[in-house]
Amino acid sequence: MIMVLPETQDNLLAVQVSGQLTIQDFDLYRNLLRDLMGKYKEVRSYYEMVDLGT
Repeated sequence: MIMVLPETQDNLLAVQVSGQLTIQDFDLYRNLLRDLMGKYKEVRSYYEMVDLGT
C-alpha cells in the first residue's frame, strides 16, 4: 500500500510504503510524479518503508 504523507507539497512527493504493492499503487505513484514533473523543473521524492511483519 502507498499512502501520501502530509509532507507532500510543492515539488516534493512524500509517501509511506507498506505491505504488498499492487498495480494500482504503482499507477498512483507514477501519476503523482508525472503531475509534479509537469509543474516543476525538478521533483523530489521521499519514501519511507514500514515493516508490517508480514
